[in-house]
Amino acid sequence: MIDLPEINSEDMCTKYQSIAKLAKDFEETALTYGVIIIKETYLPVELKSIKPVNVGGIAGGEKYIFHGIFFKFATNQKNIYDSEESAQKAAAHDLRGLLNHNKFPNLRVRYPMMVIIDYLGMRLVAMSILPVGDTTLVYGSCDGGKSIHKSDPVVNKHMKWLAKQLNLKKHFTGKDQKTSLYGPGDIEVHTGTDGRYYVLDFHRTFPPEPTTSLWNSKQKDSFLVNLLRPELVLQSPHPLSSDVFSAFGSHDREIHNSEVERIHEKLLNEVIPKFGESLSSKSFGNLIDVGLFQELIQSIHSNGINVRYLGMIRNHTQNSEWRAIILIEMIVRAFKSIIEDKLRIKMKELSSLAIHPYIEIYAQNLNMLVARSPEADVFWKKTLKEVIIKKFVSPCLSNEELNEGFDLRSIIQESLIPLMFLQCCNKLGVMIQSQRAKEALLSDCYSFTLLGTDIKFNPTIKSTNTILLCDAVSTGIIAKNYSVKTGMRLIQVTENLFEKLYANTPFNPYAQKLHFGILTSYTFLSPWLISDRIEFLKRAHHIALQGRLNHCVFQIGSFVAHKLIPSDDFASKNELFSMAKECLESCDVPESTLELCIIYSKWASLHRFTNPKLAEQLLNQLYKTVKNISPDLLVTSKITRQKAEELIKELNGKSIWSLLCDKLTPGQIHVVDKQVIEDKIHYNSLLVSTLIKGCVHHLVARKEYWMLDALETFFIKFPQRIKGLILSRYPKRLDPFFKNNIKSSSIKTLNLKESFVSVDVLTTSLQQWCIYLKKLILDKVQWNINPILFLFTSTSKLEILSVKQTNINDQALSNFLSSNIKTLKVLKITDCKNLSPTSTNLLLRYDQLQMLHVSCSSISNEFLSQYLSKNSSLESLHLKGDKGDCDLISESVFDLITSCSRLNSLKLPDCSQISLQKLLLFPTTLLKLSINHSPIDNQTFTQLLEKHSNLVSCSTERCPNVTSHSLSHLSDNFTSLKKLRLEFYEHLDMNVLWALPDRLQSLSLKILNQEKNSKSTDKESLVSMVPQMQAFKTTYFRYLDLHIPALDDETFNHIAQNSPFLEVLKIVGSSCLSHPVISSNNLNVLILKDCISLESDAISKISLDCPNIFKLKVVNCKLLSNISIHNERLNYFGWKNGKLEENQFYDMLKKCDQLQTLKLEGCDNGTFNKFSRDFFSNLLELSIENSPNLSSDFLKPTLNNCTNLLHLTMRKIEIKELFGLPNLSILDLAQNTITENQILSALSSNSQLQKMNLQGCSGLSPTFLNHLTTLHPSTLISL
Repeated sequence: MIDLPEINSEDMCTKYQSIAKLAKDFEETALTYGVIIIKETYLPVELKSIKPVNVGGIAGGEKYIFHGIFFKFATNQKNIYDSEESAQKAAAHDLRGLLNHNKFPNLRVRYPMMVIIDYLGMRLVAMSILPVGDTTLVYGSCDGGKSIHKSDPVVNKHMKWLAKQLNLKKHFTGKDQKTSLYGPGDIEVHTGTDGRYYVLDFHRTFPPEPTTSLWNSKQKDSFLVNLLRPELVLQSPHPLSSDVFSAFGSHDREIHNSEVERIHEKLLNEVIPKFGESLSSKSFGNLIDVGLFQELIQSIHSNGINVRYLGMIRNHTQNSEWRAIILIEMIVRAFKSIIEDKLRIKMKELSSLAIHPYIEIYAQNLNMLVARSPEADVFWKKTLKEVIIKKFVSPCLSNEELNEGFDLRSIIQESLIPLMFLQCCNKLGVMIQSQRAKEALLSDCYSFTLLGTDIKFNPTIKSTNTILLCDAVSTGIIAKNYSVKTGMRLIQVTENLFEKLYANTPFNPYAQKLHFGILTSYTFLSPWLISDRIEFLKRAHHIALQGRLNHCVFQIGSFVAHKLIPSDDFASKNELFSMAKECLESCDVPESTLELCIIYSKWASLHRFTNPKLAEQLLNQLYKTVKNISPDLLVTSKITRQKAEELIKELNGKSIWSLLCDKLTPGQIHVVDKQVIEDKIHYNSLLVSTLIKGCVHHLVARKEYWMLDALETFFIKFPQRIKGLILSRYPKRLDPFFKNNIKSSSIKTLNLKESFVSVDVLTTSLQQWCIYLKKLILDKVQWNINPILFLFTSTSKLEILSVKQTNINDQALSNFLSSNIKTLKVLKITDCKNLSPTSTNLLLRYDQLQMLHVSCSSISNEFLSQYLSKNSSLESLHLKGDKGDCDLISESVFDLITSCSRLNSLKLPDCSQISLQKLLLFPTTLLKLSINHSPIDNQTFTQLLEKHSNLVSCSTERCPNVTSHSLSHLSDNFTSLKKLRLEFYEHLDMNVLWALPDRLQSLSLKILNQEKNSKSTDKESLVSMVPQMQAFKTTYFRYLDLHIPALDDETFNHIAQNSPFLEVLKIVGSSCLSHPVISSNNLNVLILKDCISLESDAISKISLDCPNIFKLKVVNCKLLSNISIHNERLNYFGWKNGKLEENQFYDMLKKCDQLQTLKLEGCDNGTFNKFSRDFFSNLLELSIENSPNLSSDFLKPTLNNCTNLLHLTMRKIEIKELFGLPNLSILDLAQNTITENQILSALSSNSQLQKMNLQGCSGLSPTFLNHLTTLHPSTLISL
């Protein structure tokens, strides 16, 4: 079965399931017949149902062969060991040796299946029979070292490799000491009759402790029994010989023995004391169960410590709780030895198959643990101590505890006695059948008496990890084939199986490599939660480190560098980058340095907004790493042209390749790739630098000029490398910098959002760029962009034009469209009020468009009919309804839309004239769909969804016939659906939300009243919905927009706490809120609107514990008086028509030193006179409206301190004076009483003003305009 192929996951699953089935059959068979053999141990041979066989061998007792299984007793029949217990330990070492060989499998080298059965104090070893014989031995010895075999080069090579993994030493062994072996001299490797290699006799795989130590010198069998843990052997700086302190290792005895003595001294003097001290500071809480003992032993073993050193560990631990736990473990193991010794004596005495006498032994002795009697006193004061001293290395008990009259029970809390009792039962395979007996034990242990009828006992079994490993692998593979919920359950089963496996062998590279592969495969499952996928990756990293899987550690770093899971969670990304850096720095893989460069680049990009100085440090580290790369690495890593282009792409435009190329001589470049010589300049020209998105002004505002200096240097030195500019809120005072340095003719992308750059500067620059420009985005640009559009001609190469909420007129657009730009593929013109169908009709020339997004006010149904008749290859069509001529889509236009065979994104305004049957005719290519004002019903909606199961986004608004029951038809089959926006005119059954797909990230729900077309205020009907809200499935959402009147505090808090990935939360029209509490590490934006409680006590307070929230907006929550926020990153704060408690406002904003936007409207209950010039130093936009009571004591220090203010709005407030506003670009003073002198004085030092609104301001004369235009002759563009 091991030879079965592993071509794909299905083959792999089949293989491991088959092996697991075989191993389970072997265990069950061995257990069944093993129990019979043990029960018949002392029966005469003629009465035994399974007869012993004579197969030779020195150690052990009688041997049996039955059903293809070889059985042998682990007994001291030949007096090789000091005791029966030592013989049983030797058998356990045989299994441990096999386990450690199995950790490094080889397809040509095989191992037997083996189990150890403990029953009635006896230990029986069961092994599968192998196809070997007296003449098949090729490595090791089968006669006590008289002859040593080493004849097969394949086996020799494998044993050398295996010894390296186990840190075992090559040494000369055997009677003549002339043959060198890796591993013990008496190991056996055979060439089987089937041509495969088989390994036997693993007992002495690991070296023994020094027999010279005081404790070991008392035992003649210590070199066979007291072996070093494999984890300790791996800690040795030098490989160790398996044959030290034995007749097999007489050659160079002093050298080999001294190496083991040194690591043993380290164990006694460093490892054990350090571990004991670590327990002193480790707490296990109030919950203590039998699992704690397993964790303790697993932790001891993983540190390379044998259980016989429990007493020494206890001696180094000051924590009284841990001392008690360790003492209990010692007592349990000593008690097991006592019971098993008595069972063996009773078996020999009775020589029968009766079970009852053994039950009595179990019951009587277990009662000793809880009895208060003279016999129990002797047991606790003498018997237990003697066995503990014999089993555990001294000092295992303190001097006080060793006193004859000292009762060990006095140092064990009474609450721990039942736990000790149950742990003894667990070790012995005893089950308490009576539930009343268990309850009596737990309630009053010292008055408890166990009866024979209360218990039954079973054999205990130890085996290899085969079943655990195969079950874990096959379960882990099939988990990917199920839904997320079932898959996560199966993954937990897989993890539990691997944990059990690691409890047996903490260091298991083979299992850990398979485990690593399973975990990393989960990171690619896109329907699964990103948080889970990140956890899988972190768990895989932990497993790779545990297994010392160097290449797997490199894979983690490389994976993060190239395929970072698309999480928007800042903390998760930061943690992944840190983990990747650790991986790539620690692994010994040459290419790791190149991957580390990519990590530094992406990590710096992550911090460019939040921590520019850290970003600078990471970039410096990046360049430092590049400079330290040797040319030989580039040659040996085979950096081809394709690899170089990938590197350029991954490094986000950093000039890494030029630095790399500078390291190479022409000859070396030729070795790397012949084309590199010709394309060295080409590579450099590929390097793209983009102005850092959205943070140029932010850096200036915080006086962090290092980035601008770096950009300026780059622009001057490498003007041809600038491919794109993204200017978000670009401050006008940077015009000289922009004008003098951005002279490149290679600009391909220009993105302006709320930008204040001067139109003349930009027009001048665009005269150079417009021929080459491919992408132009204008979003909320405050100035007249019409001159820009006049620059484009028929020779332009523009491919994408997007204009939104921007000042554009018919003449400019007509001129642009008349240019007949053949390269144009994407056109988006929305929310631009000054356009009419006159200009947009020129779009008929552009039948090559792939994407058309327009407002309905600027087009007609007639235009759509003509355009769609010419362009059936359209891929995206968005028609934004705004009561225009085209709001009502005609059936003829709809027919043309459905004929667009490539359409993948569609947004339609009013579909009220479209029949239900036609709504099912959308092309199957659709990925995004938005329908408004449609008669579509549940049945049609369901059919529509079934037809388009690949939808990524779906939205229905003003569709009264679609109810929440339509959601019940959604299922995990819609694995692609990420965004859902729905409106319902009925009460929402929240339970149907459980049918939503697991991948859904954005959900918007509105509950509207059908009759009034407004939010319901029926208190009774709202409250009836609240319990159903608790079923809300929120764990995967990133965006939630809820217009649900029934939302109360409990449900609101439930949503916030159980949505770990929620970034944007919008709550509108909720009538049942009073004191919502939001605790979320990921929430960025919170918007509360029209939340007016129906209760008399009303909504009064919001508590926010959201460290990453940067936008908070509260609108029309009139009874909300204060807000409690614990956040220093708040960037936007808006408050409209609500009570704002002054002290709360002050306490909140004094923490928010990164606040850039502050909007207050209708806040008439406070003067805010506590604020000083320490506040608002980074404010960019300030808006105060309809707040007549707002004191000048607030305005004066605020405006004085806002030296970076760009946008100021002050409406309907009392303005006594204005202060210097040197950098202001927009000033809105509408509906105020203000003098001309106040305005002119405030603007006397300003040379940046572009837009001004003075509507409704009394007291201004016509001559005032002359003064104003004299002050700002070239900048003012809107008045």
